[in-house]
Amino acid sequence: RGWSTEIKVTDSLVQGEVCSLLRGMGYDVEEEVMLAGGWLSVDAVVRRRGPEGRVALEVDGTVHFFSNRPREATGEAAFKWRLLDRAVERGEVQGWVSVPWWMFNVNERGGRREVEVLREELRQLIESSLATR
Repeated sequence: RGWSTEIKVTDSLVQGEVCSLLRGMGYDVEEEVMLAGGWLSVDAVVRRRGPEGRVALEVDGTVHFFSNRPREATGEAAFKWRLLDRAVERGEVQGWVSVPWWMFNVNERGGRREVEVLREELRQLIESSLATR
């Protein structure tokens, strides 16, 4: 068995929620996509319906950030982001976005953030990535 068949690809509940929201917003979403000839796994690739650009999407939970500095990425996360920059340079995707855990943090009323607010933040992330690259 080759090494590539042994790579474990994992997803999360939050990743599923993000992808579901994006589909509901009219984007095509393909989950658990391999880039760089199978060397780099991304949570999803998002594109507008039609032939336009593709954006790699990473849903970055708390394990991607330091526990004592919860908004500072770990070295492993930062390295993956550099690999995503290279995927953009190679033209595999037009851009990439990270959806950090705090986008799903509880609001001051103690419940989940309003879905419309989250949708707008996701739309801005995706569209700005498509527009700037």
